[in-house]
Amino acid sequence: MGTRKFPSLAVVAVGFSVLVSPPVTAANDENSHVRDASYYRTQAAEYRQEAAQLGTAVQRYEIMARVYQNGSDRSSGTMNPQGRRLMVQRTKRVILYFTQKEQETDQRANDHEALAQGLPEP
Repeated sequence: MGTRKFPSLAVVAVGFSVLVSPPVTAANDENSHVRDASYYRTQAAEYRQEAAQLGTAVQRYEIMARVYQNGSDRSSGTMNPQGRRLMVQRTKRVILYFTQKEQETDQRANDHEALAQGLPEP
């Protein structure tokens, strides 16, 4: 008996909270537009920062690929040539992945910036 009361009480509590919640007014809606514009600008800035970090990662992996392909200045020739080729292939896949992510993130930043431009200024 006690276990059956709990679910019904939870349903009643959720229903009551929905009935008691304040209605959305035009003033609240107008303030949300102002917040949305600043929100979209903030999101665009965060996406641009993430894209810059991904660009830095791409540069680092390009350096790694060159080192694996050509060898380093201090290389004594002890590294397996087949292993070098595999590492070059792997780093190129990582470069491709990060490049795609950088482009997607930059596009998201552009989209958010366009959305912010379409909304009223605070």
